[in-house]
Amino acid sequence: MNNKKNWIPSKFILDGEILRPSKEVGLKSSRMAGYIADFYSYTIPKFVQGHLLDLGCGQAPLYELYSKYAARIVCADWQNSIHGQSFIDVFCDLNKQLNFDSNIFDTIILSDVINHLEEPEIALKEIYRILKPGGVLILNAPFLYNLNEEPFDYGRYSIYKFRSWANKLGYKIIYEKIFGNIADVYEHVTLRMVARIPSGNVLSKLLFKIRTFLIRKNLFKIKSITDSPYGYGFVFTK
Repeated sequence: MNNKKNWIPSKFILDGEILRPSKEVGLKSSRMAGYIADFYSYTIPKFVQGHLLDLGCGQAPLYELYSKYAARIVCADWQNSIHGQSFIDVFCDLNKQLNFDSNIFDTIILSDVINHLEEPEIALKEIYRILKPGGVLILNAPFLYNLNEEPFDYGRYSIYKFRSWANKLGYKIIYEKIFGNIADVYEHVTLRMVARIPSGNVLSKLLFKIRTFLIRKNLFKIKSITDSPYGYGFVFTK
């Protein structure tokens, strides 16, 4: 990892062995960030090992946790990343052939990246090539979520598309996680709408606190509806 002495937490902070959203994450995105943090808090200790590639690394928000388990870390991203270039070891375009040898990585992280690719299947095919046999790809992606990093936001893919990619390209899915349900999606949309009205930020905070209180007290119960998720997390193996 380039410039690792200057790395500081960004999207997530590490609380013991658990990732949590930082204050950098806005209120409207904090619920989703919480699901993502929980996913990586589970999958990184369980699956990360050896030579790791953080692909589309940005500010490397997961570094503090995966650095505990990886023997060697390489960070890669494209030159136009809005997150800067401070920690990038290798510049690459994920829509094209990657400039890495075949069968060299034990672990690859692809966090909140695949929806920003014009050619995601090319990227997944290349990742398969550069993974060692038995290596793992850990990834997450949004589904029912607003556009971001425009104009570089190209798709929302269902769980069935990820399963199709895995089957087509030769991966085996060893873990998958659905993030949230229709209540989370409604909350996200409501907070975005309310924030646009006068004094909306204050009302948004109040609504968020009320729902959080109800969830913590187990007073807000809703049957999980898996056809309306925030997003997904997967672990693929070669």
